[in-house]
Amino acid sequence: MRSFLWEGTDTDCIHVTCFGGVRDYSAVEHRHDGFHELTYVRHGELQHSINGTHFAQGSGWVSLLRAGRDRHALSGHGVEYVNVSCDARLLRAMGAFPEARAWRTQPEPLAVCLNTAQRVGFEAALDDLALRCNGPGAGLRLLAIVAQTLLLCVDARADARSVAAGPAWLPRVHELLTDLQRPVPDLAGLRRMAAVSDAHLARACRRHLGLSPSQYLNRCRVARAERLLAGGGLGLAAIAERVGFSDADYFRRCFTAAHGLSPAAWRQRQQRFVLIGNI
Repeated sequence: MRSFLWEGTDTDCIHVTCFGGVRDYSAVEHRHDGFHELTYVRHGELQHSINGTHFAQGSGWVSLLRAGRDRHALSGHGVEYVNVSCDARLLRAMGAFPEARAWRTQPEPLAVCLNTAQRVGFEAALDDLALRCNGPGAGLRLLAIVAQTLLLCVDARADARSVAAGPAWLPRVHELLTDLQRPVPDLAGLRRMAAVSDAHLARACRRHLGLSPSQYLNRCRVARAERLLAGGGLGLAAIAERVGFSDADYFRRCFTAAHGLSPAAWRQRQQRFVLIGNI
């Protein structure tokens, strides 16, 4: 695999780019001297090699690459992801925290998949940074995102132990709920998919997702709607019906509650920031 080196300049501080949707993507193995880089996968699957470790990163995966230390290569088809690069000097102050020092020295790549509940706030923070990356407060917004990423990775280690001890049906059900090719069930259908009682389903969702079953189902419906909205081919009423909302107004309320934007406004912003092309 051929490698190259990208060196930032003194005039570059924070760059946010959203790649998405249609063509194949690839970047040969490289490292960043003087720049850290964060990648976040919104939709699709990104093949990501970090220091020789391969990840098949689907929706919700976040990686944090260290300046001068990590080498990585990326490729994918129809994948939409956000790339944030920043001057390493912006993050030096975080070295006072043990978690940040561990990140700078640990041998393993820093990569984690966020759960459904975590993605909404994280994506909103990335969108806000994209809107304001050249304005006042951009550095503070970036620090907040990196700090959140480190914290999520710390939490993920604890969550992994909890999930391993949790119900075996939860990952299978989640995969089915996020598959656009499968119909979206109602609450009764969700219980049948899990093959557990209503009470057990409610306890498991609360414990492992921090959501009620109906909140979890609506979150998955909204996540499906995001992908259809980003594609731009369907009207809002058709999207609402396809993702399982029988009432278009209720769909709009659920989507707005999750994103702080109506579906139409969210689609408009996505089309503004998604660039079609090769890396």
